[in-house]
Amino acid sequence: MSQRKENKPVVIHGVLCDEYERIGRMVEIHRAEIAKMPKGVVREKRVQGRVYSYLHFRDSDGKVKDVYIKGGDPAIAAVKDQVAQRKQRESALKQFRRELKEIERILKKK
Repeated sequence: MSQRKENKPVVIHGVLCDEYERIGRMVEIHRAEIAKMPKGVVREKRVQGRVYSYLHFRDSDGKVKDVYIKGGDPAIAAVKDQVAQRKQRESALKQFRRELKEIERILKKK
């Protein structure tokens, strides 16, 4: 019976280490995917009665940029979809980082 109690912390520690590595890989995958996707939001502007769609974001210098989306409705829908996917991945990345911190906290106690 005492042998079983001694193995339990070792097994749990191993599982936590594996999970830490898995989440670390997921963080890297999500970072790479996020870097490929457009950031910002799609905004529409009216110019002389016509509607034009722009990707609205801040560049690395902190300046606000508006980039015209060429290609009509299919291109606009694709950009909106990519922006939505980026937001989902950023949310998942945030959750993964919380989980990594929690696992680090647990592993440091032992």
